[in-house]
Amino acid sequence: KISTACIENMFDVLRNDRVTINVGGFRHNTFLTTLKNIPDTRLSWIAENHPNSPDFDPVLGEYFFDRHPRIFTEVLNYYRIGKLHCPADVCSALFQEELSYWGINERDIEPCCWVLYKRQMNTEETLKTFHLDNARKASGGCTSNAKGAKKRATIASLFGSETVLTRNNRERWRQFRPKVWALLDDPRSSLAAKVFIGLTSLFILVSVTQFCLSTVTSIKDNATLMRILRILDAVTSIWFTVEFFLRLIFCPNFKNFAKNPMNWMDLLAVLPFYLSLYHIGTRTSWLVVMRTLRIFRIFSLSFSFQILFHTLISSKNELFLVFFSLIVPIILFSSMIYFAENENNEEMFPSIPESFWWAIVTVTTLGYGDVVPVTKVGKVIGAMCAICGVIIIALPVSVIGSNFSYFYMQARTRIQQPRRSTKMAPLSQVPANLMYKRLPRRRSGSGSETNGSVPRRSRVRKRSSSKRSISTHASYGRRPSRKSNSTCGTRANALEMVEILKQDQPRETMKEET
Repeated sequence: KISTACIENMFDVLRNDRVTINVGGFRHNTFLTTLKNIPDTRLSWIAENHPNSPDFDPVLGEYFFDRHPRIFTEVLNYYRIGKLHCPADVCSALFQEELSYWGINERDIEPCCWVLYKRQMNTEETLKTFHLDNARKASGGCTSNAKGAKKRATIASLFGSETVLTRNNRERWRQFRPKVWALLDDPRSSLAAKVFIGLTSLFILVSVTQFCLSTVTSIKDNATLMRILRILDAVTSIWFTVEFFLRLIFCPNFKNFAKNPMNWMDLLAVLPFYLSLYHIGTRTSWLVVMRTLRIFRIFSLSFSFQILFHTLISSKNELFLVFFSLIVPIILFSSMIYFAENENNEEMFPSIPESFWWAIVTVTTLGYGDVVPVTKVGKVIGAMCAICGVIIIALPVSVIGSNFSYFYMQARTRIQQPRRSTKMAPLSQVPANLMYKRLPRRRSGSGSETNGSVPRRSRVRKRSSSKRSISTHASYGRRPSRKSNSTCGTRANALEMVEILKQDQPRETMKEET
């Protein structure tokens, strides 16, 4: 038989092992042994130092964290059952930040939730390259002086000071230079910028049309039309030359300007016109083809084409899969068709390398018809090659199309999202008496407060023996010092905390003066 004292002792142990964690106003009851299931994390560290942890409130007898309560439910379940799931109604970026705070590695997420989590994170990284936040702000209108001043200040922040000019001229230059750059580069900055970009697009279309019409035989024989085309060529070349040098002079960063391949295309597209003036264009006639690359300037101004470009970049794995998947059937069916048609159709399939053309055209389901098999075995091989090509190409193309639809929907939603009307004050500017009652922060042995964040630590790593201190708000996943001289959690400190709370309460007016 078990004695009553033994039972009471067992319940006392369970009662002492129980802990209350208040996260965002939601209280969670668990055991300290549960929090120690995943070592080297924030909850395990406070369990090891209970009740001397700086996050412990001795007045209420609970731990308080002003964090996301919905995500903490999944975090606490991770300690209970050992499986970390990501809620479908929570943004992945927010979930990652909360995991970083609790010191949990994102790689511990279960496979069922990893796909959706990683897709949202990849989408967020891809959309950052579109500068959609700036586009959304610019799409709100340009009539307000405050908005225009803010945009000019944002653009002006890209430029540094000039040391060559005098002080007055330097100030004028710093005010004038960002305006011109916004006019040349950002079509959403003002109405004049939209007009300028529209004229540039018109000149691009005229230049490409002039280049294409100059190759028509009937126009070549007409001197009047050729003279008109040469005039158009001169006008468009002068326009692009002036634009190129304006962009070069007013660019915020010459290194970034030189790294942009579109600027080099503009330079190569203008060179043939000036080389033809010195009658040296015969050796550089291939540069004329660079004029057609100007049309990519129009594509770069559209978010739809930017999304298409970044979709191809994000789908590089699928594209490589298509490329390497096509190599195998091309070599296989080229060899088969060569041996099947070598005796009866040697002119069309003289060798295996020359049969690559037929295999490529058939696998891609293009089918020019210039090279065809004539034997029954060759026709069967051709049918198998076409069916194999449909299967190989269809699956990756559908994935790329799905990525484009997803990115396009996210980008359009981000652009059409209304601007935020309220701004939150930084935590450092909030008065101390308005914040939740907090115990004094621990200090390191040198007396300096360590408040910086460190990279997340995986739960499989060994615990470090070095002393570290924890901050209630800014320190993410950091371990508190075990050997500390702080007396957090003692009765004296609790009474001191009560006195502080009494001082923060409004005092009643005295009716009589003594």
